[in-house]
Amino acid sequence: QADDTPPGLPKAEFLLFVGELSGDKGLPTLLRAYESLGRERPPLLLVGRRTPDTPAHLPDGAEMRSEWPHEHVMAAFRRCLLAVLPSICLDACPTTVLEAMASARPVVATTTGGIADMIVDGENGLLVPPGDEHKLAEAMARLLTDADLRVRLAAGARERVQRFTASAVVERLEAVYARVAPRNSGTLPE
Repeated sequence: QADDTPPGLPKAEFLLFVGELSGDKGLPTLLRAYESLGRERPPLLLVGRRTPDTPAHLPDGAEMRSEWPHEHVMAAFRRCLLAVLPSICLDACPTTVLEAMASARPVVATTTGGIADMIVDGENGLLVPPGDEHKLAEAMARLLTDADLRVRLAAGARERVQRFTASAVVERLEAVYARVAPRNSGTLPE
């Protein structure tokens, strides 16, 4: 089988952030939390679009890739130890959370916007308050040291993401319509 590892992907276990490389996506908080994990931390791969506030300095172990093709991003999700998505802005339905879940990866994310609807804390990911580098570092450290928790959350992520597929959404909409639409008996009202 051909190796579909994109160039630039760490060979060893790594943490993954995917999103706009900006303050709104919680990057400064993530970098401070990552740095506090100590010397034994795995690499942190940051993938996304650069912005005017993209950090110029990265802590040791952190690498940035911008403008990666989507298939490389998905390969990174499949290979990462965990995904960290510490957004501080109100994302309605961040695709990156769904992609991490669909790749059966545990996610550490914040309680902003639609993320709190997607992740059930302790079932398919860990939720932390936005902008809290200490809680973010605690959650990452907890997943790094607890392989059983990573496996359990990954399984929960794969199961929960099914609720957000197009077919599941269509089924729920059809059920709502069936409840609220008047029954048509085939005869016109008089």
